[in-house]
Amino acid sequence: MRLFDDLTVSSGETSGHLARRSQPLLSDGNEDLLFTTNRSGFSLVSQRGREWRLDAGAAVLGSSAEPGSQEFPGSAHWLTLRIPRRRLAGLVGPPEDAVIRPIPASTEALRLLVDYVDTALRPQPMASPLLQRAFSAHVYDLVALAVGATRDAAELAGGRGLRAGRLNAAKGDILRHLEDEGLTVAGVAGRLGVTPRYLQRLFEGEGTTFTEYVVGQRLARAYRLLSNPRFLDRTITTIAFDVGFGNLSHFNRLFRRNYGATPSDVRAHIRGTVPQDH
Repeated sequence: MRLFDDLTVSSGETSGHLARRSQPLLSDGNEDLLFTTNRSGFSLVSQRGREWRLDAGAAVLGSSAEPGSQEFPGSAHWLTLRIPRRRLAGLVGPPEDAVIRPIPASTEALRLLVDYVDTALRPQPMASPLLQRAFSAHVYDLVALAVGATRDAAELAGGRGLRAGRLNAAKGDILRHLEDEGLTVAGVAGRLGVTPRYLQRLFEGEGTTFTEYVVGQRLARAYRLLSNPRFLDRTITTIAFDVGFGNLSHFNRLFRRNYGATPSDVRAHIRGTVPQDH
């Protein structure tokens, strides 16, 4: 469970359980909304006399202000966002209108949302309050788009949360294909379902370009491999090609410009710090 500003993110695995919010529990006055998706397995969500089977990838919005339950009959991996009602009220009209309405796994905003939240759940903490506020605002935008934002809110979210989600998805796609020498903006854009020019603008919004980001990630991966004693058996040429560079001279030149040392310098330093019996 992690807290980002006023957004609570819960993620976990279960072998089966039943969670119920009964009528007596409503006396606490909690009106938070619960946006739930299953990463694997399925659950049965019940509220307002309706029951919805939540399969892997799908999502549903529930309300803490009303009785309800969620049952996991077997093993499942779940992700839940606890959202203050006021944060969605201005984005989707009355949030109650979106409660217990199924959101298909194919919904773009939902897929982007899950990937975006996954990035924030990595071990490195998001310590800055400013970053936490920006992250939670982007999450609320994507939730609103997934459940049905108002026209004005959809326009705002499209220029804020949706852009952040797509940029995050683009970076994830790049990292998955980093070793591919033929990695191009057109290829990434095609997999994301956007135009190459739109994707370029996403990176330009961060003060960089698609190519600069790819090169920077390749150099960073090469540096990690070169400075790790476990990979001393790999040659510099092998590492350069493994991270996606097709020309060794070009790799050496960019590496020195970025780190102020050659790949050989980094490798020599690591060899000098490794015990003789390594």
